[in-house]
Amino acid sequence: ALRADFENRLAPDGNALVWATGQVTTVARAASLPVESISEVRLPLPPWERPQRKVAQPGDEGNGATRAADRPRKRVFRPYAVEVVFNGGFHALLRFMAAIESNALLQVVGISIAAEEQTPEQHRMRLILQWLTYTDAPLPLEAP
Repeated sequence: ALRADFENRLAPDGNALVWATGQVTTVARAASLPVESISEVRLPLPPWERPQRKVAQPGDEGNGATRAADRPRKRVFRPYAVEVVFNGGFHALLRFMAAIESNALLQVVGISIAAEEQTPEQHRMRLILQWLTYTDAPLPLEAP
């Protein structure tokens, strides 16, 4: 039961944007905070997936295992982030943040709030939300 709950809180690797959209819109609707848009944010490779430096050894050239499909695979965590744009008030944002932060695997990594001159009680808000995905990934190549 604990493992299933843990895996349900992770963004699935194949369709993470659909999953994240469902998660965010459900919470936003309950907080009365209308979502304008949700889009993926490209993140740099995490340190454990970056190529490692390797000292060239005689006979290394042409060993053949350079394609991702040919490399060994392992289960790894990867960060996944979306940018969410809202128009709403501070109280709705606070309700949204309280609900969304109940997921221990979620991080709010960025927030921006801009006033709207025409409607002072409403603000344009952008949040960057980040989850983990758990995937079978090829091991990183060793850099020459």
